[in-house]
Amino acid sequence: MCQPCAKKWTDGKGTCPPGNCLQKGGSKSKKGKRSAPTPCSGLPDCEGEVLRNFPSEMECEHEVCINCLSKTLDECEHNTPPLCPNEACRLPYRCESVLALKAMFPERAAYFGRFDLESHYSMEGLKDDTITVLLSYNNDIDTNALKVCFCEDEENQMPVEFVKGGPLGDLIREIRRVLKIMNTDKVYGYFRRDSDEEKQLEINPKLIQTPVDKVGITKVK
Repeated sequence: MCQPCAKKWTDGKGTCPPGNCLQKGGSKSKKGKRSAPTPCSGLPDCEGEVLRNFPSEMECEHEVCINCLSKTLDECEHNTPPLCPNEACRLPYRCESVLALKAMFPERAAYFGRFDLESHYSMEGLKDDTITVLLSYNNDIDTNALKVCFCEDEENQMPVEFVKGGPLGDLIREIRRVLKIMNTDKVYGYFRRDSDEEKQLEINPKLIQTPVDKVGITKVK
């Protein structure tokens, strides 16, 4: 849809009128046909309009309405994290979905304030706005190699090469590439192991710019 038509359709608000959303892919061949609304999979006998793109990826497939979410949050505010309203499911929502709920229910800020919703270990947390100087290959550059793996799959270790004086953020991004960790994949932490001692790295903007050798990493599993 072009900008003038979009402005006219939405009365200048930028969003479709309630209950009158323009469906993508409407062509002349489909004129007169409207897709049936998706039934709410939340609380029993609910006929509410489901939220689009909720919950986030890799979660349960129950599409629910905002009313069911509100009623379920009333129950959760006492002692449980946000759950799927479907009585046969009741799985806790992941961080991405909880962030969406926090935005939808600003009046429940105190409740959502109990949870750590920061993206410490995602690609968002590894963003580095500094300019990296690209150097041509030089045999004098001091490189090192290490083996990395998922915590639950230590038998399948993958080799990773890194520059000892390079920033930790570059190393972590390379580890994610080697292990094929997608941007949308949930990561619960990065760990380094020295002999039998295991330590979790607390990712922050300062640490990801720290040279690897200053962090003391020489061998990681």
